[in-house]
Amino acid sequence: MATPPAQTAAAKDGNLVYEGQLLSKAAGFHIFAGKTSSKVDTNGNIATGELLNGQEFGTRGQSFNHIAKDTYYISKVSGIGPNAFRTGNNDVVLGDDTNVTFNGDQVFINGIRMDHLRRTMCGSSRTTLISMAS
Repeated sequence: MATPPAQTAAAKDGNLVYEGQLLSKAAGFHIFAGKTSSKVDTNGNIATGELLNGQEFGTRGQSFNHIAKDTYYISKVSGIGPNAFRTGNNDVVLGDDTNVTFNGDQVFINGIRMDHLRRTMCGSSRTTLISMAS
């Protein structure tokens, strides 16, 4: 098993601040990519410019980089399954090209009801929180 990276107190609380990490913010994600396509269960969180498909993902159980909550950053959702974000304690940031609607305490992304998600944060095309190019 890999040795966990040194985390600041902020990283342990859910902020993506990893001092001295070669991968910088990418170190806080299981998958960090410009485009992501996953047809299998992914036990981890994702930062991606575009999610092409992702049927089931989110950290379960023990993982050395699982902090207090999973954080997801997805600029554009082209395909997603209802079991996405399955941890239950999530910070989800979606780009403004993604259609997010609410019905009571249910969250819908592009018309798909998310079984484990209760809230999201929507970004703006004018603001880039994480540069996928760098």
